[in-house]
Amino acid sequence: MTTADEDVLAIAFLCVFPFFTFLGEKVFKPTVAGAGFATLGYGMFWATREVAGLSDSARLGLVLAAGVVGAVVVVSVYKAGVFLSGAVAGALLFNLAYQVVVTQTHVQHPSIEAHYIAVGLAAVVGGVLAVKWFKYAVRVMTAMIGSYMGVAGVSHFISRGNEKATDSLSPRVFFSHSESFQCQDDACYALLGAWGVLFVLGMMVQFHLGPSWRKSADADGSDDEDADAEYFRLSNPTTHGHHDEGFDY
Repeated sequence: MTTADEDVLAIAFLCVFPFFTFLGEKVFKPTVAGAGFATLGYGMFWATREVAGLSDSARLGLVLAAGVVGAVVVVSVYKAGVFLSGAVAGALLFNLAYQVVVTQTHVQHPSIEAHYIAVGLAAVVGGVLAVKWFKYAVRVMTAMIGSYMGVAGVSHFISRGNEKATDSLSPRVFFSHSESFQCQDDACYALLGAWGVLFVLGMMVQFHLGPSWRKSADADGSDDEDADAEYFRLSNPTTHGHHDEGFDY
């Protein structure tokens, strides 16, 4: 990924992180559409970065096409979007713990294959838990993803303005093999702290605001079961009230 590519990604992160962090539940559908676009688009970028003879314009076209497909899929197949969001949150949480423990304790670095397999398994677990307990997990996982985007964007531009600063929280470094991840300056530790603070604030704001369906249910005296059914109907309007075991609260 070139410096210009990373600039664009960092700017995108900074533009969308407040919506993910503080309004993730209320704008979940456009939020998850953006996540689908970014995930498949980013995947296509990495898949084509070493393809010989592929022009930059052709690569850009493939990345945009893949992103559109990703956005359409996660919005059309609602559980796919929920799973994707949970998977990203699970991968972020596990990789943070993995990178910090491995680098700070100076234990022998596992193989790169073991690292990525572990991150992949954490993503699957996060996705499954998100589907099973979506009502409770949505605010947590969107706050986690959004807060990471915010600090990753700031981390990139700090490193651009200060050659001695390490861009440890950009996706390129953060998800690379543990030997590439270093947090040895004050800026990096400050950003890790800011990630935690933003994450907690995001959850607090989202739980304080609460979903509009709950306020409506409280106002008209509906019980919790009716409110939960309304929540799922609003979250996934294509079901038209059909019971879905994956969202069995």
